[in-house]
Amino acid sequence: MKLPGAERAARVGLTDAEYARIVELVGREPGDLELDLFGVMWSEHCSYKTSRPLLSLFPTTGAACCRGRVRTPASSTSETDWRSS
Repeated sequence: MKLPGAERAARVGLTDAEYARIVELVGREPGDLELDLFGVMWSEHCSYKTSRPLLSLFPTTGAACCRGRVRTPASSTSETDWRSS
């Protein structure tokens, strides 16, 4: 069953399940601005929702790895890295 507004959600790259979750979180149909914000924050660029399972297939130890597993792309550099440059 498609929720009303799911077509709007699809235009900002959200799935039907994600749209249903937004309605649940907000407690109502989201406005256009709210939907746009969720679309950006839950996009592949920000959340890695489709690439994370693929990235987990890469090794995190061994000669070819210079760093182990990191939690986020931002954590791949330490505070001292940018301060010393």
